[in-house]
Amino acid sequence: MRCTNARKLWFYVIALCMTLFALPAGAEIITGRIIDSETGMPLAGVSISVVSKHDDAEGNSGSITMSTKTKPSGQFRFQVWIGETTVTFSFIGYRDLKYTRTTTNDTTRIDLGDIKMNMDDRLLSAVTIKGQRPKFYMRGDTVIYNPEAFDLKDGDRIEKLIKMLPGVTVDEVGNISWLGKPIKMEMNGRESIATSTFLPKVDAKAVENIQVYDKITDNWGDTVRAHKVMDVKIKKSWMERWYGEAGVSGQTDRYYGLLGTTYNLSDKVPMQVGASMSDGDGIYDVTRYSQERVRRDKTAIVRSHQLRVDVQKQPDIGAKNKYSISEQSSLNHSDTRRRSESNSEQYLSDGQVQYGVGRSTSYAHRMDIAPINLDYQLHKIYNYGNGTRAFVWDANMGMSFYRERTESSSAGANFSDNPFALGNRPLDDLLNADNALAGIALNSNMSKRYGTSDNFNVNGGGRIGFPIKSFDFGAELKLRFQSRKRHDELARVTNYYRQDTPSSLIDLQRSSNPSHSMHYQLNLDVRKTTKNMGQISFRYENSARNDYNKYDNYRLQQRDSLIENLAREFGSLDDVPTEAYERDLVNSKTKNQTDLDNLFGFSWMASLRPLKEKGMNIILQTSLRHSHQRMHYRRGAQIDTVAHRNLLLPSASLNIEKKINKKISANLRSSFNKSATDFEQTMRYTDDTNPLYIVQGNPHLRNSSTWNNTLSTSLNLPKNQIMATLSASLIQAYNAHTQLLYRNPETGAYRAIYDNISGGHTWRVSGTLDMKLSHKTDLRYTPSYDFNKTYRYLTVNEDNPEFLLNTQRMHNLVNNLSLRWYNDICEMKFFANTSLRKYRNTEGAYARYTYFDYNIGVNSSVEICSAVKVGLDVSLDGKNGYLQKDMNKDRWLMDASVALRMLKGKGTLTLSAIDILRQQTNRSYTISASSRSETRTYGLTDYYMLSFSYMFGKPKGQ
Repeated sequence: MRCTNARKLWFYVIALCMTLFALPAGAEIITGRIIDSETGMPLAGVSISVVSKHDDAEGNSGSITMSTKTKPSGQFRFQVWIGETTVTFSFIGYRDLKYTRTTTNDTTRIDLGDIKMNMDDRLLSAVTIKGQRPKFYMRGDTVIYNPEAFDLKDGDRIEKLIKMLPGVTVDEVGNISWLGKPIKMEMNGRESIATSTFLPKVDAKAVENIQVYDKITDNWGDTVRAHKVMDVKIKKSWMERWYGEAGVSGQTDRYYGLLGTTYNLSDKVPMQVGASMSDGDGIYDVTRYSQERVRRDKTAIVRSHQLRVDVQKQPDIGAKNKYSISEQSSLNHSDTRRRSESNSEQYLSDGQVQYGVGRSTSYAHRMDIAPINLDYQLHKIYNYGNGTRAFVWDANMGMSFYRERTESSSAGANFSDNPFALGNRPLDDLLNADNALAGIALNSNMSKRYGTSDNFNVNGGGRIGFPIKSFDFGAELKLRFQSRKRHDELARVTNYYRQDTPSSLIDLQRSSNPSHSMHYQLNLDVRKTTKNMGQISFRYENSARNDYNKYDNYRLQQRDSLIENLAREFGSLDDVPTEAYERDLVNSKTKNQTDLDNLFGFSWMASLRPLKEKGMNIILQTSLRHSHQRMHYRRGAQIDTVAHRNLLLPSASLNIEKKINKKISANLRSSFNKSATDFEQTMRYTDDTNPLYIVQGNPHLRNSSTWNNTLSTSLNLPKNQIMATLSASLIQAYNAHTQLLYRNPETGAYRAIYDNISGGHTWRVSGTLDMKLSHKTDLRYTPSYDFNKTYRYLTVNEDNPEFLLNTQRMHNLVNNLSLRWYNDICEMKFFANTSLRKYRNTEGAYARYTYFDYNIGVNSSVEICSAVKVGLDVSLDGKNGYLQKDMNKDRWLMDASVALRMLKGKGTLTLSAIDILRQQTNRSYTISASSRSETRTYGLTDYYMLSFSYMFGKPKGQ
């Protein structure tokens, strides 16, 4: 027995020595790489367990066990001995793999290649491997995003997930683009009202994956123009279920918000019914589970109420005859209040500079009703020898009505010298008759305006499409009617100072503005699709439009002394009898314009080779529009004319997409468009009571052209988790330098001034970079540079006209950098946004001018426990180069929040503090060849908000 044990011990010692120092006879070296079966990405840290069984000379069995792990590249290397060897590959979240081999006496090297491991859905629900999974991978030409890899928290919505996707950008109005290309959003491969109404509000847990791909055919079997699609795949357990949410919030200054909505997440009958009430823009995110920064620079206080119903019957994909019905109804009410202050500098024709200050307030009340927005589609599918074709019938109708009431007031003044040298608030001093300011003031004004309007819109139409042999024919009819009635009352006081005796002018006006528009359009198209030539289509469009606009203005003018006017209560100017007004012949006008258009269009779309084979897609579109316009224009007592003009407007565009390889693609877009100027501006009749300002019209002011060229390239590296774009574009504007002829009937002479129709070009270079620096660190960088050069004539002296050609150059460099780091309980986002704008004029008061803005900070959130989340956002906001000194200061902006989850995670109570340091301001600027202005807008800045949101409904099986 001891001898046998001694033999075994000796055998193990020899085997161990062979392992450490030499490769024994009969051993094998096994190499390979472990990858994800779906993504093809290498898996680092996969555990490898090797068990080798051996028999000694006496037939006794023994075994040697060893273990190792894969390298960051997913590769592995180990050696086995004579006998049966079992290798087990295991990784958290994946199903185990086993490999068994019997080794002979030969010494060999075996390469197993790529070994694919499959995800285990059961394990995924119990473990966290988000940091290990790639954010996106490729399957053919389709990009697939993994929601599990984005470290989303409980309650995060699909909207937040989409904004985090590499390569995806969402602008301020919600338009989505991918690698610089506009995309359409779909759910489960089909367009639906759910994608635009309530899908972004669905819990991100419902997403199985998100795919981006080129879509050539739709679900009806029709061949349509190719476009990019972002397809949100929803898990089956979440489909065909009712969900809902409710929220309430309140904040300082007595603002509140209420919201309740329920929706059916369905592929068959998606439906939403909702209502909301709010007072104050700051509570717009009352139902957002994830605490996001409340958008800054609120320029209005809004009280709103909404009731909305959305219903859609989706077609069954497998049915031969498919139909769908959609209906949307809504009731909206809103009150909007705004307040602002502005400062400006104006370069005058005599070389002097005029300074201006002003302030304004406005209020708007609107009630909007849309009882019907109906669309019915019927498609009958037929199987032809060359594929599936469809007979299409579509009918739609919409109606809306809204009533609006507006009030506004303003006060302003113009100065010959800089008024800020005398006081911080020169407008207040001037309106209080400050003598020092009156010495440099040119004029001041105060005004109030009241308005009411009723608007009614109705539209309808239909389309029919049918195949005949190898052609597809289509016809579409569109009808629209719009009616508007508006009434305004205006009271204005203007004070003139630069005279021997200061004077005042009181101007009271009443106006009525009824208008209507009728539009008819008929489209005919035919297309043919072949394997060799791609898709060729021809289009003919016939349309007619009539616009009627009548503007009746009545006014009363009263002169008074400056002192008496300032002593008078401004509001009393409204109490003036109607009979005291007389018709204003200068500003009253009637315009009745009719346009008859005929358009011929051609398009060609072809794939020279499939893109996945490094091929090329080409889309060529051309059109020629002939427009006959007739206008009956009546103004005052003398001007009553009928004018005609004929326009020939061409347009063309070319889009070439080339896939260089699986990682790099390039796109070239070029377009040329010619557009017509406004007919009334071409005629340009003005005051017939003053002979110096009768304009004979400007026949040269008829059209303008634009040529746009863009070259872009995109880089997609799934293995390195990098998406990047680079784009360069040139926009050239061709606007002729035109002039207006002013005629004096008494002398019969003309004088001309240039109308300042500008031309020029704009160069733009921009890019995006999304990359994963580590398992828990993401980087996004979006730089852009614009160079704009415009040409414009300036009229220097109107009495003896002199013209100077002004060339303005503008450089705009913008850098936006975002670095996000996260783990299971903490998330931090570092950002740095800078903007450098430089202006240069060859003529004018602003030969050189520079603005520099920056915003640097960090957004952070920490989960104290599963029920408590704390957020802190801090940023440094700086601006330089502005007119007012107080606008050129650095400001620290700070927001904080505490969120408490309750009621089994369905409810969230959040306390938010916005602009704790009270340093936020709302500013904007405008600069042109002859002026620059800055506006400070007052809205919601610092406040506290307490909100509660609750989400009810759960997916099947959860």
